[in-house]
Amino acid sequence: MRKLLWGLVALLLFAATLSAAAWWQIDRIAHAATERGTAYALGVGSEVRDADVGLFSGRIELKGLKLQNPPDFDTPFFMANESMTVDTQPASFFADTVRIPRLELTGLTLHIEQRNGTSNLQIIL
Repeated sequence: MRKLLWGLVALLLFAATLSAAAWWQIDRIAHAATERGTAYALGVGSEVRDADVGLFSGRIELKGLKLQNPPDFDTPFFMANESMTVDTQPASFFADTVRIPRLELTGLTLHIEQRNGTSNLQIIL
């Protein structure tokens, strides 16, 4: 019985340590996930200068998000912005519809370019 109790305590401490480490590193995780996820979903490279995730508030802020152009387009990038703030309702993550009451883009620059009957926007989307 005593070994079972110690095993349970050890398991709880291990879970708490993992949770604390994830919470402490959540901004780095969001930074890497944004860069990899946009590259996978859109097929172009991306950069993020900084990411800030409010686990309990539901706020996500990305600073310096830049999406590269597809190959063979001349402009230096497809999209760049100074900051993007998304406010969510965390409880809605468990519902059929995720609620996003606010999406704010600051300093947005788009380079939409056409070449050979198609555009960089068509390729990315």
